[in-house]
Amino acid sequence: MPPRPKELNLPTVPQARDGGCGKPRPSRVGKWRALVLIGVHVFFVGHFIHWQLAGKTLSPLEPSEAMQTLEQGLINCGFVVLLVGVLSTLVLGRWFCGWGCHIIALQDLCTWICRKLRFRPKPFRSRLLIFVPLLAGLYMFVWPSVARAWAGHPPPALLYHFTTYDFWATFPGPIMSAVSLAVCGLLIVLLLGNKGYCTYACPYGGLFGVADRFAVGRIRVTDDCDQCGHCTATCTSNVRVHEEVRLHGMVVSPGCMKCTDCISVCPKDALYFGFGRPSAARGSARAPRPRREFDYTWPEEIALAAVFLVALYAYRGLYDAVPFLLALGMASITAYLLVQAARLLYADSVRVHVAQLKLKGRLTSTGWAYVGLALVLAVFVGHSAVLQFHVREGERMLDRATALQAAFRPDAPEVVEASRAALDHFRWIHRFGLLPQISTEVRLGSLYLFLGESDLAEPHLRRALQIDRGYGAARYKWAELLARRGDTERGIAELRAAVEADPGLTDARNDLVAVLVQRGERGEALRVAQRIVQRRPADVEARLGLARLLADSGKREAAEVEMREVVRQRPRSAAARLQLGLLLADLGRGHEAVEEVTRAAELDATNPRIWFVLGVLAASAGESETARSALERARQAAPFDGEVLRAWATEAVRSGRYPSVKQELTPVAGQDVAAAYALAHLLAAAGDAEGARSAFERVRGARPDLLPP
Repeated sequence: MPPRPKELNLPTVPQARDGGCGKPRPSRVGKWRALVLIGVHVFFVGHFIHWQLAGKTLSPLEPSEAMQTLEQGLINCGFVVLLVGVLSTLVLGRWFCGWGCHIIALQDLCTWICRKLRFRPKPFRSRLLIFVPLLAGLYMFVWPSVARAWAGHPPPALLYHFTTYDFWATFPGPIMSAVSLAVCGLLIVLLLGNKGYCTYACPYGGLFGVADRFAVGRIRVTDDCDQCGHCTATCTSNVRVHEEVRLHGMVVSPGCMKCTDCISVCPKDALYFGFGRPSAARGSARAPRPRREFDYTWPEEIALAAVFLVALYAYRGLYDAVPFLLALGMASITAYLLVQAARLLYADSVRVHVAQLKLKGRLTSTGWAYVGLALVLAVFVGHSAVLQFHVREGERMLDRATALQAAFRPDAPEVVEASRAALDHFRWIHRFGLLPQISTEVRLGSLYLFLGESDLAEPHLRRALQIDRGYGAARYKWAELLARRGDTERGIAELRAAVEADPGLTDARNDLVAVLVQRGERGEALRVAQRIVQRRPADVEARLGLARLLADSGKREAAEVEMREVVRQRPRSAAARLQLGLLLADLGRGHEAVEEVTRAAELDATNPRIWFVLGVLAASAGESETARSALERARQAAPFDGEVLRAWATEAVRSGRYPSVKQELTPVAGQDVAAAYALAHLLAAAGDAEGARSAFERVRGARPDLLPP
């Protein structure tokens, strides 16, 4: 291995007007910022302890929680933090990252340790990967709303969710949390330079960086500046402070995190934080900007982007463990390492910081070791990408099987074929995966159960429970297996455990409530349903289930409260309004019921069942015109539905329209099967049994599957 080169004090900035400033002094702000960031960690620990002791606490103060606000309408603490962060950035600039981020704290700690060891991580400079944070931020916080609008779905109703019983539900486990901190707070600094995660991965930084361009608060300069460069030497965000204040009179880089170290070390006190024009309105520079230098050519930049995308696809959700934010950091590191390895093929000399990999056309011993590690990394990424392909294809075929099952019988050939195809993908993962994957084991067990192969399902479900006994889906399927074998009591116990572990399992909680009701434990069923709604206040299906259970238990007023909350959360849900209308009818409030079901019919005008219910309720409430119109719409939409036709015929006879309707249908009944079937029901409702039988005989020849009126 070649000897490590001595550290050289090379000038990095112009020194024409040194002014006798000497060596940069330590920042007086650093210790205060360190105390603030330590306070952030202390607050988090206190937050966690409070949850452990109280069982309920504030929802996580993590900006990613804002995704729940956009997707589910849950206004939580994370959304407030993100909103306050963005709005305050428009005034103060990008201060939140520098003074409130725990990942920044780790990155700065790593940089401080490196400097103590006389090692300065070289900043990684890329033209394309610089856009990763912004694109990730748009994907997380803008794309959900765009996709919903594109699909024609209304925005969710807003619901306050500032407290939670499941504080850790959206966080990774302790092992992956430690890995995330190590990779995104430490390793990325050593390879991509300080603030490497902020610059090439952090989605929040992408949003704050855009907002910073419009901030009126910035680091600004007076005429006392003599371009000594102490500010640039001190900046831990890789901002060329002396250059930017010379060109623009202020720092314009969105990478500036307002740490104010540069202000603290300025020997002339020429820098200050002040308010004025934002960088977006700064105008032309005072002097020509020096040509920016990048580490990679354009072909290499494209290679970096390509490797990043493949690695992100491979890492995200890998082995049910890698969260999106960690995958972004890992993908950036992978892109850097593999492109540096590719450079060994054609570059004359290649380094990775202090490690000389290739010198004057010859690989060093360190370079050979690096080649071996790079090959292992490339194979791992490739294997992971193939595995993720099978995961996604297996999920797609599983969704297809579920959709086909709703349209056909469960044992239909199309359903079995799609299930077998999904099984093939998950078996590949089980066979060739490097680590056991609990979701794969559960899916294999579920598919074997669905196909009636319980003996093959058992080992997979056992393995899933060995991996994580608290995994709700595994316990639910184990409960199903026990129930099939007649072990009812253990099956119910497992079902309870599954719902407690994951109240979002709709089928599991419905099965549990149904079993409890069947066993006569309606009070316990109500407590289970109420507990689920308490833990998942935005879960419409859970609240709808509670409302139905309350109604069936005779607690119709309480059921109405829950149903109205469902309608408030999903005002454009025809099903919710239909259920509310039926409940109001049970309470004897017929006109209100008709009003709600009318709204349901407006939302889903092609659903004959809604028109049928509307007609029946309107007839009961004495709204004959509404009943006539609704039942006619139902008959037109479902001309062979016996229940619809009986209600339509009964209303026609009761309203005195029997003669006119009979006169209208009789001429066309000979050629129109639907008209003949309607006429048969009309005659039956009027008491003309012989005429009804005669009319039905015309129908029987064309539609032998239909029942007589």
